[in-house]
Amino acid sequence: MNMYLIGLTGGMGSGKSTVADCLRSNGIPVIDADVIAHKIMNEESTFDKIHEIFGKNVFDKDGSLNKVKFSSVLFTNTVKRKKLNEFVHPKVWDEMMNETEKYVTEGSKVIFLDVPLLIESGWHTRVNETWLVKADYNERIERLRLRTNLSTEEIKKRIEIQMPESEKEEYADKIINNGGTIEETGKQVIEELQKIIEKTEKR
Repeated sequence: MNMYLIGLTGGMGSGKSTVADCLRSNGIPVIDADVIAHKIMNEESTFDKIHEIFGKNVFDKDGSLNKVKFSSVLFTNTVKRKKLNEFVHPKVWDEMMNETEKYVTEGSKVIFLDVPLLIESGWHTRVNETWLVKADYNERIERLRLRTNLSTEEIKKRIEIQMPESEKEEYADKIINNGGTIEETGKQVIEELQKIIEKTEKR
């Protein structure tokens, strides 16, 4: 496929959504791995795998997944989380590639993949370059506290299980600082996007 594929990543609360919205408003396709993963998580085959890995305790009596119990185990049990990711991640990647093909068919040359675990999963090696969105640690906590029902302590635990931003920076080709205003973030995105567009036009 004749395209330039860019991985967009960042830790919880870093502001990836702000960057993704800016890209979309400028006509650039952004494929959201979380949206695809959510769909796959609701498939029967995934429910069977969750039952196999996590047991019946994360399900209610009516057979539905108890998201509170499931999340509690998911974010504390590294082994079980890894097993589930090994099942779900390939499905997510395949679906992202299907969507990518559709955009290429429509004429898109630059496509972003919004993937929280882009580097952890090794998918940064499958894209042309990686953009990392970062923000101050305390600001990330405050953003997550305002938009979720999680306590500050729970938020910190979830951030801590992710790769530290300092390590992610080593893999990033571009770093978008999302610690200021939306306008300031947007300016960075547009500047970097223009460079990419100029590069792809010369290919």
